[in-house]
Amino acid sequence: MNDISIVTYTNSNCKDIWPMYFGQLKKYLPNIKSYIISDENPNISESFFIKYNNSEPYYVHWLNALKHIQEEYIIYSQEDFVLYDFVNQQMIKSSVEFLKKEGYSYVRPIRCGFDSKLLKIKECYYNVDKNTDDIFQMQITLWKKQDFILVYEKTKSEKWYENSKWREVCRYNNINGAFMYNNEKKRGQYHYDSSIYPYMCTAISKGKWNMNEYGEKLKELFNIYNVNYKKRGLRLDYGVYT
Repeated sequence: MNDISIVTYTNSNCKDIWPMYFGQLKKYLPNIKSYIISDENPNISESFFIKYNNSEPYYVHWLNALKHIQEEYIIYSQEDFVLYDFVNQQMIKSSVEFLKKEGYSYVRPIRCGFDSKLLKIKECYYNVDKNTDDIFQMQITLWKKQDFILVYEKTKSEKWYENSKWREVCRYNNINGAFMYNNEKKRGQYHYDSSIYPYMCTAISKGKWNMNEYGEKLKELFNIYNVNYKKRGLRLDYGVYT
């Protein structure tokens, strides 16, 4: 894992999630270099903090931060991608070799998206169809850092959200992606569990705790991390919030 780091993008308006996210990260993905990009320092001793200014565009946050990141492969993450079991680090290492040999820009360790067809490449690796909206997603993803930089430089997104520009840039610049799938069960409408990187995809939905997809896991973590879940509120079903 020497040439791989995990980079977590977050903001102080999500600081109530930090104890859970970083606590689970330390527990289930030890021995990896960790960076935090945020407007405020979460003071996580195991991670390197890189500050951004909220007045700057989203893509600038990333491009400035990546100047300080030495590793050639990065795992993109956010504070609501909460781990609930150990990451298969051997498979992450194998995915780096896959990127080196197969000419792909990224690998997602999870099957997710609106049209994730099973176009097998080898073993548990499947091709992401570039003609679908799945070509770019803000989900846990192992990226070649230089290709990640290219996408952010070309897209120049002012705000954090997915839109058609991300997908157009990926198609025009020949960004090829793959995902990993081992017949895990479907969870929710658009994604499956991951045996390689077992995380909540996502723990937060429209600002609320995602109870209808991860209720049992979140209840356990609310107790461990002393979370006041009423403050943020709950998503009880699709379109049902408290």
